[in-house]
Amino acid sequence: MMKDILRNIIPAIILILAGVSNNIMDTVDHHYSISYFKDKNPQFWNKDISWKNKYKDWPEDKRPAYPGATSWLAWTTDAWHLFKTLFLSLFTLAIILYRRQRNRWLYIMDFIMLKIAFSAGWHLGDWIFN
Repeated sequence: MMKDILRNIIPAIILILAGVSNNIMDTVDHHYSISYFKDKNPQFWNKDISWKNKYKDWPEDKRPAYPGATSWLAWTTDAWHLFKTLFLSLFTLAIILYRRQRNRWLYIMDFIMLKIAFSAGWHLGDWIFN
């Protein structure tokens, strides 16, 4: 029993981090000007301008800033793409690491626990960064 509980704590912690990452995405997208990040480098944190980092010299030169900058390496160009990649990666990792139970009521309880863990991470990010 304790082993099963410990086995499920790791995905819950990972989902908390996914929730924080998702919150940072929302924060830089919708509340950048009043957030913790407003005094950080806007070229990286301000989504309204940071998306241009993917290109050599937007709008004059629309070629990628470097190979992969507009596709598989977009996560290296700005905060929003970085935290989107972290969010999706952490969420996927939590699913992979999660061990399913056989009892249907445990499925329901586990779903609720993992959803609460993700939401707690989102609210933790909101509390820290807004």
